[in-house]
Order: sequence, then structure tokens, then C-alpha cells
Amino acid sequence: MTPFAHPFNDSLRKIEDRLDMIIKNQKIENLKEHNYYLLDNFDIQKLFKISSRTARNWREEGILPYAHIKGKIYYKLSDVKKIIDENYVGKKK
Repeated sequence: MTPFAHPFNDSLRKIEDRLDMIIKNQKIENLKEHNYYLLDNFDIQKLFKISSRTARNWREEGILPYAHIKGKIYYKLSDVKKIIDENYVGKKK
């Protein structure tokens, strides 16, 4: 018997897969040493498949920490991973 798979869990797995894809595309080596690797707003929208308005809402609601530098918005990769980990719903008994 296969366990029940909640659609939200599938979505989180897909987000993690897209995050891995972005990392591979950027050819980042040894990310543990790159605590300040930054993603821009476009990367976040692509990663989570959200609009720019949703990204702005997440920033305004404090869901997604960010840095605003000379008109451009950046997100720390470690913060994105933390958000995914905090919202991950594991197997329920």
C-alpha cells in the first residue's frame, strides 16, 4: 500500500528541484561556504512559480527576507532554504 501523498508535499519537492536546478545552472561549488549566495527577484519568481506581486506580498508580510540594493531586490539562498524547511510537511502518522 502506498502512503497518501499530499499535493503540498509534491509542490515543495518541485520547488526544491527547481532550486537545485538554479544552483546547478549557476555552477556554484560547495554552497555551505557561500552563505551569502544571492538570488534575485526573477530567480524567486521562477523558483516558486509566482508573480512579481506575490513576491512583493511575501516581502511585505515578512515571509521572505530580502535586501534592497540600488533598486534591485536580492534574497539569500540560505533564507529560501530555511523557508522551504520550515513549511515542509513530512509524513503524517
